[in-house]
Amino acid sequence: MKNRCASSVLFSACLFACGAVPVFAQNFGSVKVGESGTATITVPVSTAGTVGSISVRLLGAENLDFTNAGGGTCAVGIAYAAEASCTVKVTFAPKYAGARNGAVVLFGGVGGTGAQLAEMPIYGVGRGPQVAFGPNAVQVVVPQVENGIPLFLQEQPVLEGGCAKRRGRSFHSG
Repeated sequence: MKNRCASSVLFSACLFACGAVPVFAQNFGSVKVGESGTATITVPVSTAGTVGSISVRLLGAENLDFTNAGGGTCAVGIAYAAEASCTVKVTFAPKYAGARNGAVVLFGGVGGTGAQLAEMPIYGVGRGPQVAFGPNAVQVVVPQVENGIPLFLQEQPVLEGGCAKRRGRSFHSG
């Protein structure tokens, strides 16, 4: 299976930051803040090589809302051919409400260095209220979710300044 997206963590981070989710991304659904869910993620190898490290990231940073749960068939020190695949068990434990986007990435070097051999985007929704304080009002943002997917991820993005505008409901007091 070929990776249908540019093989770059930076590319995926930009897609997710703009609110666009690739069609082949793995969805963890909606998980309550403070709770967790675990899934086995199939990672397609796009570049042949020996795995030096397995990284589970949230927009480029490791061990935040998505973490490696241990297990799966991907392993450090194993050589994979291009178009092969392996699995990684991932835990999603959202720290905040809203869409959370990341990736499982296999690198040729230790500690997330070297050539990127494989990548699988992942996402989920942290469920719970989120309060934002401003100078004149308190704003509570409650994302609309249907079938475990935020509605703003189901709609066609509206580009504004190079990024997709996210849609949701805001409730203002005062």
